[in-house]
Amino acid sequence: MFSKFFKKSAKPSSEPGSKPGSDAPFPFFESKQELAGLEATTRKRELEARQQELELLAQQTDLSPEQTAELQLIQAEIAELLQVGSTRDVPKPNTKDVTDWIQAEETQANILLIEDDPDVYALLSYLLSYHRFEVTHLNSGLAARDWILSHLPVDLISLDIMLPNLDGLELIATIRRQPGWEQVPIMMLTSKSDDATIQRALQLGANGYLVKPFQPEEYLTRVKHLLKAD
Repeated sequence: MFSKFFKKSAKPSSEPGSKPGSDAPFPFFESKQELAGLEATTRKRELEARQQELELLAQQTDLSPEQTAELQLIQAEIAELLQVGSTRDVPKPNTKDVTDWIQAEETQANILLIEDDPDVYALLSYLLSYHRFEVTHLNSGLAARDWILSHLPVDLISLDIMLPNLDGLELIATIRRQPGWEQVPIMMLTSKSDDATIQRALQLGANGYLVKPFQPEEYLTRVKHLLKAD
């Protein structure tokens, strides 16, 4: 699911934990089995979130037959994922090779992730959560604008450009006009790679720009750099 977002290296990787000549998307996930585990974990979290929504709704009113059936299917799939996970090795970071790269004691930061592609969101949510960042996800420009106007500033914004309702460039301008949000670092992550768009984003107030496809470790490095610079 995630492989289409991984930028292939032109030469053997020298990143900690990567093998010579490999294009491993994470320096600490080196096999298809481990990536499958990542996908299973992400799927389980999505199911648990929906299960919680339905259970909360059931406390307030009777569920419809369709909702009841959906809840039963979710519970069955979660049980299946748990059973499969118990019969194989759980993917673990190669901590021996990436001790210096991973800072487990890192201070948490709140990141607003504005991304409409569910696969990209799943990848980044897992990556950021693994590194102890708190992630709030919004999947449209309009939803992001309304959220920003009604909440206190976060520590960093990860922003796509091509969003439903309101594009990322317009959203940058809104963010920079909002009191308290003027200095929040904005990291652009988008497939738009033309110079005009990059310059426009930076002129409006973006602090970083990364083009898809991308290497997750490069994304994480840039996020950490912007947080330190702030």
